[in-house]
Amino acid sequence: MEAPAEPAPLADRGALAAESEAAAQAGLAILERGGSAVDAAVAMAFTSAVSQPTSCGLGGGGFAMVWDGTKATLVDFRETAPGGLRLRDHLSTSPSWDKRGVMVGVPGFVAGLAAVHALGGVLPWSSVVDDARDLAERGFAVEPWLATTVRWSERDLKRVPEAAYLFEGGGAPHPGDTRKNPALGRTLRALAEQGPSAFYVGPIADDAVRGARAAGSTIVGVDLARYVAIAREPLRVRWGTCDIAVAPPPSGGGVVIAQELLAFEPQDVAKLSPGSGLYTHLFAEGFREAGAERRAKVGDPAFTRADMTELLDPPRLRAIRRALGSETTRKPDRTLVEDGGTCNLVAWDDRGRVAVVTTSVGGMFGAKIATRGGYFLNDSLTDFAHDALAAKVATKGPNFPRAGARPVSSMAPTLVFEGGKPTLAIGASGGGRIPSSILQVLHRALAQDATLQSAIAAPRFHPPAAGGLSMEEGLASITSDLRARGEAVEDPKPTFSAVSAVRHQRQGDRDTFEAVADPRKHGSAKIWRATARAPR
Repeated sequence: MEAPAEPAPLADRGALAAESEAAAQAGLAILERGGSAVDAAVAMAFTSAVSQPTSCGLGGGGFAMVWDGTKATLVDFRETAPGGLRLRDHLSTSPSWDKRGVMVGVPGFVAGLAAVHALGGVLPWSSVVDDARDLAERGFAVEPWLATTVRWSERDLKRVPEAAYLFEGGGAPHPGDTRKNPALGRTLRALAEQGPSAFYVGPIADDAVRGARAAGSTIVGVDLARYVAIAREPLRVRWGTCDIAVAPPPSGGGVVIAQELLAFEPQDVAKLSPGSGLYTHLFAEGFREAGAERRAKVGDPAFTRADMTELLDPPRLRAIRRALGSETTRKPDRTLVEDGGTCNLVAWDDRGRVAVVTTSVGGMFGAKIATRGGYFLNDSLTDFAHDALAAKVATKGPNFPRAGARPVSSMAPTLVFEGGKPTLAIGASGGGRIPSSILQVLHRALAQDATLQSAIAAPRFHPPAAGGLSMEEGLASITSDLRARGEAVEDPKPTFSAVSAVRHQRQGDRDTFEAVADPRKHGSAKIWRATARAPR
């Protein structure tokens, strides 16, 4: 008898990374049904809206970087300020409970995902929405991050009748519990059957307006009807042998990443050695410089145009780097609001198409206004620069609250190219920590050639705009070194900035992927494998 033939080696056909197991499973199912990376990313985002309402939902917005095989496009679906915005409502980022609606921006989530789908979706719109609808209706398993954040926010959420589904049985859910959100299921069913425009005109839009206005917002129906997602040209940076595409304004995070890459070239990073005291200090100082420029010069391009030629001038940025003191620390100039309501996902298919989607509702559960349609509205207008108003300063900066404007964001979906082809797709959640987290992972993965797994797992630090230096426990050994350089080091503590990324390599006639979802938020990554490659 002949020995049975050896099975064909498993070939990597694609990869996914998300902050939710349910989302990663949804993306994998889409790829297996013949969908593209774009289809998978849209399905993953809608599924995250069901399984991770802390951070993602129809009432929010975000950015997406899409590679369709020939071109990179940045889809800006950031929330916009309503036409009736009143400056007096923005003297503080902490309005009273009955006025919290003043921080609600016009949601861009649905319009943005529709724009992403148009860039390379091959499955019908209804089919990439239906899996999320089914999950909301039949029930989803509560994941650790949701259980934790519901417990943290329990007091406020119990004041919101529409959030009662989270407390079935009376208490906060535990990981593994099942919850259903039939109201969101009905909303998703309407979007699947009627198309994305159903969110912006008609009963769903009326419901969103009603909920926001009941909490003090000035949003009206025409604000939703006029909302559009915008396709923008990414910013491009040459870094060593790589070309890196980052998000342009109103993403301030993309600008900061671009500036820091140009200021600290690969050989600089390798010489400084990530994880050392000198690297940490100089990176923090450079990040503070870039952050100050972001606050002074970056805003919504519809209202203010930053001079990117100046901001991204390599000689100028390298001169700033050389001027940084290795033994001194600059003082912070102002506070930048941090958020906890953001999530990131990555999808890559077997035709080389890639999508990185970063979405947010602002803070945890946004403004904590839940609609009858089963989702939370954002509080993203807290990202405007409110300090000038509070101090009654007459000069309007680039990120000043304006009717119709999109607040500057730290969200920064990013693609790395070598030889004209994408090799790494990366994004993060965590508010102001997003650009610093992405940069530290890029430094390790590209300048040190670390595996993606080790680069993401490595302990990270962040220099908040309010001052000081926050670090995770794994960096405690360099605390004395940093304090000697003038850094005000905080006690080590965990951070909830989470990086999701996929790395691709071509080895002979086979594709290989490394997909990593940050353990800091219990993420999930999947490799799509098959015994035979599908026809191209």
